[in-house]
Amino acid sequence: MSRSIDELVRGTEPLAGAEQRMLREWVSMWTFDVDEFSAMAQPLIRGDLALLRREFIARVARLQHERSNIDAEHLAGEQYAAMRETRLCMPAMEVVIAGAQYHRDTRHRQSDHAGCLRFLHSIGCPIDASDVAGFTAFMRASQTAHSRLDLARVLLDLGARVNHTSRFGGIALHEAIMAQDRTAVAFLSRNGADMDLKDNDGVSPRDIVGETESGVVQAMNSEEGDEEEGEGADVIEFHPEFTYPIYGEHERIFGYKGLSINLNYAAGSLATYFDIAYTKRIEQMESTSAVALKADDVDTPMRQILATSVCATQSEFAQQVARDTREFRPSGRKVHEYAGRSSQAEQLQYEIYSSSFNDAESAKYHERMQAFVLFFIEGAQFIDTSDERWHVYTVFERLDMNGQTSYSLVGFSTVYNFYCWPDRKRARISQFLVLPPFQGQGHGSALYAYIHAMVLGSSDYADLSVEDPSEAFDDMRDRNDMRYLLKHNAFAHIKSAPVEQSAIRELQLEHKLSRRQMTRCIEMALLKMIKSTKSQEFGKFRLFVKRRIYAQNMDLLQALDPDERKQKVAESFASVVDGYRRVLSLL
Repeated sequence: MSRSIDELVRGTEPLAGAEQRMLREWVSMWTFDVDEFSAMAQPLIRGDLALLRREFIARVARLQHERSNIDAEHLAGEQYAAMRETRLCMPAMEVVIAGAQYHRDTRHRQSDHAGCLRFLHSIGCPIDASDVAGFTAFMRASQTAHSRLDLARVLLDLGARVNHTSRFGGIALHEAIMAQDRTAVAFLSRNGADMDLKDNDGVSPRDIVGETESGVVQAMNSEEGDEEEGEGADVIEFHPEFTYPIYGEHERIFGYKGLSINLNYAAGSLATYFDIAYTKRIEQMESTSAVALKADDVDTPMRQILATSVCATQSEFAQQVARDTREFRPSGRKVHEYAGRSSQAEQLQYEIYSSSFNDAESAKYHERMQAFVLFFIEGAQFIDTSDERWHVYTVFERLDMNGQTSYSLVGFSTVYNFYCWPDRKRARISQFLVLPPFQGQGHGSALYAYIHAMVLGSSDYADLSVEDPSEAFDDMRDRNDMRYLLKHNAFAHIKSAPVEQSAIRELQLEHKLSRRQMTRCIEMALLKMIKSTKSQEFGKFRLFVKRRIYAQNMDLLQALDPDERKQKVAESFASVVDGYRRVLSLL
């Protein structure tokens, strides 16, 4: 006798057969309604990180006022960890993903759902908490028709399990294949999803592949691919984050119906094919207007940022991809290699190459590669390749299979060498990018760690700094610098705040970090040593950090009245401590 849907929803046990289909259908009928979520969940839905932090701090303050002798921050974190929203009982991190997928609020265009995920992790919310169907935030981000693989990568970086099983016994790859989402299938496959894991009905992702269209099969690892299309090469699709450098501030193109802009790259050589498709142009549409309307030029702005050697036809591009799979080798000098996650064929290796624009082949490769900075780094511009002080570091994935070696570009960084009196150089990281299919897999850390090691190992360099880093880069950099400094026992002589400026300077020179970064790392080390926010040590730490905040923002703060000045410094301190705790939680 089958159970009712109410009984299935209340349960947590695995489901198969008719009961699985019943709950799956019930879950699929859910539609997003912002009013179904509690007030506590609203900042998560909107991706309003600043509001989330403020509400968490206020919650901590209330708990401290209501109950003495408790760890209020831990208790407040537990309240977020216990959150279960809507009839699906979504945990906090899944709420963030649902908001990113469905919520549209023009008042909060600067949303930071990734930051909300990192914050929730820093206060103790479990990564793999699940809803009534056993789906986690990672599964929701990577398996639905509204997949958000950018956030799935963040969750992977925080420790989400690719092969977490739902109450149905399936993993995210089961769902992505059934939805025929090629991009999600490729993403999950690259990140270790198990093709042979069977659900509670005995069905594996490999079993489902046989029932799907070829587009999904092409997205699987090369051994699953169609050899007639580029000898089995993966087809990975991803979208740019920014297009305003090409198509203007509003990122709009006028005058087309069904417009599709496709920029195709060979994974290794970056041979390029640019294609535009549309169903109608405005000149072809009937109009009662007396003014002749003209569609925007789509082709010229894009070609202005691409290399001059763009393939003229799709056939020419396909032939070039096939040749590159066999023949392409990275330019420059190989300086480092490291092992990656296993594919279904063999162990993947990654190689870092160093090059300069004095090498003609490397200069041509950079010309093809540089367009990515406009698509994925906000405010980025092309660098002056005539300046010999630029250095480029590229990361490639090397796949050895069936006696053949092929390469795929993973990411790159440009580094500028400034003069440092009297006879040294200062290395400054300018552009730093890991391509979307490879994000969340540790490649950014590997590249940064190599650059830092290179600076440390050369007497020619005084230190390493970064030009206008993003929050995501700062997080990655902080984690790597802290791991390095802790491994080398750099904080052995630092016991409590305040720390003398001479001691900071000594550590800065020894480990070749910028003064700002060394100060941040010392502050994190001090926070790591403190056991309670009510201790005398925390009071000294708070004063030490606030003095630094005030000194760095003196011009702005002096324009405020004393009460507002204190409030701003207090808010900045709370934000700094929150960021430090997030980084420390990931070490």
